[in-house]
Amino acid sequence: MNLSDAQFMAAAFQIRATEAALTSQLSRLRDTQQWTGPDAERFYTEWETDVRGRMLSAAMKLEALSLVPGL
Repeated sequence: MNLSDAQFMAAAFQIRATEAALTSQLSRLRDTQQWTGPDAERFYTEWETDVRGRMLSAAMKLEALSLVPGL
């Protein structure tokens, strides 16, 4: 099954929206100190240094695929 350009863009949009929502929630947790401690710090660090970037990279790849003719 081939995806349309619009489907690639919709998937990229959904990933970006999810990333933004998660980043916002994590910032709120950190700022209000609702989740603290070593596990929280490890998660916040991993989110910022790895997971968030992977999500944004996936969105960019999907956007690039939407520009490839014939997919």
